[in-house]
Amino acid sequence: MPWRRWVAVAVFAVLIAQGMIRTKFPEAPSIATAISISLLQWLGYVIALVGPLLCVPLAILSARQRPRPARAQAARRQEPIPRRAEPAKAARDLYQEWKKAAARPAPAGVDTSRWNLALLRALEWRRLEELAAAYFRTLRFRVKEGPPGPDGGVDLRLYGSDSGNAGVLVQCKAWGSWKVGVKEIRELFGVMAGEGVSEGIFVTTSSFTDEAAEWARGKNITLIDGDDFLRKLRDLPAQDQAHILKLATSGDFTTPSCPSCRTKMVRRMAQGTGESFWGCSRFPKCHSKIRIGRAQAAA
Repeated sequence: MPWRRWVAVAVFAVLIAQGMIRTKFPEAPSIATAISISLLQWLGYVIALVGPLLCVPLAILSARQRPRPARAQAARRQEPIPRRAEPAKAARDLYQEWKKAAARPAPAGVDTSRWNLALLRALEWRRLEELAAAYFRTLRFRVKEGPPGPDGGVDLRLYGSDSGNAGVLVQCKAWGSWKVGVKEIRELFGVMAGEGVSEGIFVTTSSFTDEAAEWARGKNITLIDGDDFLRKLRDLPAQDQAHILKLATSGDFTTPSCPSCRTKMVRRMAQGTGESFWGCSRFPKCHSKIRIGRAQAAA
């Protein structure tokens, strides 16, 4: 505290003490009143003596050490500067990586001139959802896509031309060669039951386990694996095929999208373990990440 404030405290203590010392006894005071006033006057003498004895040395000490707090305060103001600069630099680096990822060409060996199974399995999870939505629109469904974030077991809702309620629920999994099991089929069936929808479709670029196919039988759930989806795409009119193919292969269709905000992710490496992972390009605003090798299971 500045030395002037210590002097002001000392003066204020003396003034208070004088008021306490000058307290007068009333005529014929009671014993309790006399004791109270005596204690008040005694406390006034203590304050008048102790207040200046404490405040004056502290004021002298503060006056002598006045330059030091200023230097310490200046040093503290400089400390956050490097920390503020680091996130901005990291954000720039991530943005540059995202730009490179967005311009990445198709993987070697993947033919993007026509529909084929290798192309279908190269699609990242979000692009598969967009492809499925475009496919069902060519079949004259109204399609409502789910918002960013957890899908709750459903990616698309299909509506008839004149219906206000969804008639079909669709779940998509871009799982490459991993087979879809019973758990995922049960999740779709649970949402169907909860929303009162009688029909469901499960689309995957891979295939289904025998247990999953057996469990779905009789529950009005259509299972579409990679081979089946490829046949359905090839059965479309040539004009529709070309339109959907262009949509599916435009830009970067292999780098996974962020499950939370759907921006393209970038490949990062954990400093502690050295393990590679996909991280959101909007970090630190979004902390979503996917382990390498699990990117196709994000949706």
